[in-house]
Amino acid sequence: GTSLIGMRPGQVRTAIEELTVRSEPLYDFLSSQVLQTRSGTMRRVLSVASILERVEPTLVLAAMTGDDRLSRRRIEIFLAQAEASGVISRTASSGRWWRFHPLIRDFASSQLLERTSRRSLLEMHLRVARAAEPLDWAVSAHHYIEADHRADAMRVLRESAIEALGTASWGVATTLADRMPDQPVPEAVTVLRAYTMAAD
Repeated sequence: GTSLIGMRPGQVRTAIEELTVRSEPLYDFLSSQVLQTRSGTMRRVLSVASILERVEPTLVLAAMTGDDRLSRRRIEIFLAQAEASGVISRTASSGRWWRFHPLIRDFASSQLLERTSRRSLLEMHLRVARAAEPLDWAVSAHHYIEADHRADAMRVLRESAIEALGTASWGVATTLADRMPDQPVPEAVTVLRAYTMAAD
């Protein structure tokens, strides 16, 4: 079978892309080559990080609260190691955010779901939502929705309306609001929706 050991990060990503047309069982390959070769703590970090569409050390630490052995600095080291091995990549060359390859994220997420109760997942999303409020309003709102705290998600959208307008992110805000049809829509969010309709 294919081995990722010794490959450069770009070669790792290419090999993973090619998995979609291989006969080798996909999840068996990812299990043996991507996660099982890492330390137990690294596997846990990557598994928990899979709840994030964009990975950031503060948010990973928030999701993992309860593990006293971990610090933001240690998580940064783990993420840098994962980047060096091609498991994740920077969203921008000098940015603070990483992103999984979709296949790896899907696999890591499936591992997390197998081993984590729904209640624990909701609590993880809630911790991430709170930690994300000063970092990225859209990330925060998304995780409040995932945590079943829709009122808080709508509050974040309301409080972030001016920033959303200033960055032309009204479409993102509207998409998030549309995921909460049961929530009263603040006037600020109605304005964002109007901008989205005008832009279409």
